[in-house]
Amino acid sequence: MEEFVISSGHARTVRGASGYLDEVNEARKVVPKVAEYLKELDCKVHTFNDDASKTQRDNINTIVKYHNSKSRDLDVSVHFNAGTKETGGTEVLYYGDGNKALAAKVSKAISEALGIKDRGAKKRTDLGFLKGTAKPAILIEVCFVDTKYNADAYKKNFDKCCKAIAETLSGKKLKEETKPVEKKSV
Repeated sequence: MEEFVISSGHARTVRGASGYLDEVNEARKVVPKVAEYLKELDCKVHTFNDDASKTQRDNINTIVKYHNSKSRDLDVSVHFNAGTKETGGTEVLYYGDGNKALAAKVSKAISEALGIKDRGAKKRTDLGFLKGTAKPAILIEVCFVDTKYNADAYKKNFDKCCKAIAETLSGKKLKEETKPVEKKSV
C-alpha cells in the first residue's frame, strides 16, 4: 500500500497568493479531496494544514517536521501560483532528479483536467519544503490565482482536478460512477 503525506501550502496567518482565488483557502479544499480519492484507491494518506505558524520560516519548518514525522513514500505540498496574468497554467516543482517524471505526469494530468496550459515539471533547489523532506517530494502549483481563465477552469473542474492528482500519484484509476438507467414507462 502506498503512503502519502499531503499538506496545504502556507499557513492560516502566513498567507500565500491571492487574486480571483485565495491560495490558502483553495489548497485547504484540494488536500482533503485528493486524500479522499487516494483512500478510495487503497492508499494511506496523512494530511496537514498549518494553523499555528506566524512567520514563513516557522511555516516551512512546521510543514517539513510534520511530513518527516510520518511513514510515507511521497511528500506532496499543494499550492497555487501567481504572476502570469495572461497565460497562467499548472506546474509541478521537484528537487531530486528522480522526481522529475512524476512531477511532469502530475502537471500534465492537472493541465488536461482543467484545460489550461501545462507549464511542466520545474526543478527547484531553493525551496525549504522540497529540500527539507526526507522522502521524495513534489510541490504542486495547481493554477494561477491571478489569471481569470485559470480560476474559472479550476472552479468548474475542481473535482476532476482532484481525481487527476489522486490517480496520477497512485498510478491507479478511480471507478467510474454509474448512473442508474431510467426505465421508460409505456
